[in-house]
Amino acid sequence: MDKAVAWIKNGVRFVALYFEQPDESGHRRGPNSAKVVKALQTIDSVIGVLMDELFEERLENCIDIVIVADHGMTDISLERVIQLSNILNKTALKQVMSIGSLVRISTKYKMEFNKIEIFTNETKDKVSEKELLSDLKCQSPYMNVYAKRYLPKVLHYANNIRIEDVIILPEDKWSVVKDLSFYTDKGSHGYDNRYRNMRSLFLAYGPDFKQNLTIKPFENIELYNLFTDIFNVTGAPNNGTVGRLDSILNSPPIRNKQSLMDQYIKTPFNMSLVMLQQFLQDNDCPNSPVFGKMVKELFVLLNDSNNYTDFEGTKSFGLPASNTTALLLPHTSHVTVYDSGLKLPTFIATTLTKENKLKQKSSKDGSCFIPDPRLAGQSKYLPNCSQEAATMDNLTWMNLYPSDFITDDNKIILNLSSSCIPVPYKFVSDLWDEALNKISEWLNTYSEINMFSGPIFDYNFDGRADDQETIWKFSPETVPTHVFLVLTSYNHSESDLQNSAAYILPTDLGNHSYCRKPSWILQNHKARIRDVELLTNLEFFPDMTSEKAVISRTSL
Repeated sequence: MDKAVAWIKNGVRFVALYFEQPDESGHRRGPNSAKVVKALQTIDSVIGVLMDELFEERLENCIDIVIVADHGMTDISLERVIQLSNILNKTALKQVMSIGSLVRISTKYKMEFNKIEIFTNETKDKVSEKELLSDLKCQSPYMNVYAKRYLPKVLHYANNIRIEDVIILPEDKWSVVKDLSFYTDKGSHGYDNRYRNMRSLFLAYGPDFKQNLTIKPFENIELYNLFTDIFNVTGAPNNGTVGRLDSILNSPPIRNKQSLMDQYIKTPFNMSLVMLQQFLQDNDCPNSPVFGKMVKELFVLLNDSNNYTDFEGTKSFGLPASNTTALLLPHTSHVTVYDSGLKLPTFIATTLTKENKLKQKSSKDGSCFIPDPRLAGQSKYLPNCSQEAATMDNLTWMNLYPSDFITDDNKIILNLSSSCIPVPYKFVSDLWDEALNKISEWLNTYSEINMFSGPIFDYNFDGRADDQETIWKFSPETVPTHVFLVLTSYNHSESDLQNSAAYILPTDLGNHSYCRKPSWILQNHKARIRDVELLTNLEFFPDMTSEKAVISRTSL
């Protein structure tokens, strides 16, 4: 402590102190043990010595002091251990690179007698990813097995050659080991950081920080930008979100907030009834037995949409902004933002009330899809009116605005292709139906909610939006890897965001579809709104103040 205070007196701008306790005691004896209590008392005394010396030098109000832990700790026991030796053969066990709270199994290396060897093309004695996943799936309700490309996006743990091919994430308080000879500790960490036991400590005191303030949990990745702001230096690219901790600073940097809404080009409907009828005839729509009625209903609704200039419900937060030019297609029921490059919707936005409450769940939005007449040939791969919704093997066209929540007088709008994306049948019947249940739950709780949904393309699984070249390389049919769903509610009395939730749902369910209920899968793929932004190049809440918006987008 004397050395640290001497450095500060001599003008050193940054001093870092590290204590290995109470981590060591937490591992050996468990987080609730007497050893941890004693270790905490010791650390508290050491920090007390530091503060006493700072007071003696009259430096206590001249410097910023931050006390932070890098992780939490949970208790583990022999009663909550899964032994891989009971599941995998000896060859596969050699491919296990790590155990405990995060298990990584390689298909490129093996480890024997603490020595790692790389497999060659001639190596025959190895177990493939497919075989590993098959052997491990559904073996225990307390461990979740993934090919790394299927890991929940909120974890940001996939796109690196140092991450093995098969990942096992045990539930909180559970451990996965090769056999009991590897089990020694009574406490562990490294679990999914959404578990409460993984939360850690953050305390800050000094002239740059507000005092007597308690804030909601945030991720440690935000600390880097906090320190660059305090030191007024330009930081390197990082995973934090600029401005996330402005709310705890007395004088945060001035942020220039720019809205990208002017890049949305409103695309009006400008056909006469005769022109619309001819357009539909050119797309084989006369084969529909209700052709005449459909034309008139569609004509009226599209004309009404020209006068629909404000999206009620999202006006307090703004439509998500995009960094690319997109077409704005308004309807009386919702708004579609359309990507003319991919020829698919970027997202739809709608306001739902209790009148929209789910009445009868239906996985199919309809069998007749009409190219949107406002797009003049933009629609790609979409069926004409005489075709069923499925145009590719095992795929169906899904409207991002679920028909279950739209009023009867607007249902014809759901036949427009501009709000549809191609997805596997199983995604619609299993996971999207469960998402509709979640929307219904929200409508039971709140009188009015905003819903945003759209496709995500992350074929290189780096947690960032793919460019068009990458998308077309992996999927010429532009099938999304995920579909996002964002729900928000508005507190009218306080003119503020009341609640929000984001889900990044994989269209390919991988091993999950065998042994997990859709409700569990939905919850497991809950994410930050910021994660949706990274995967779509959108920015939510552009009309909020910067400080409120960044907190809302990064909360989990």
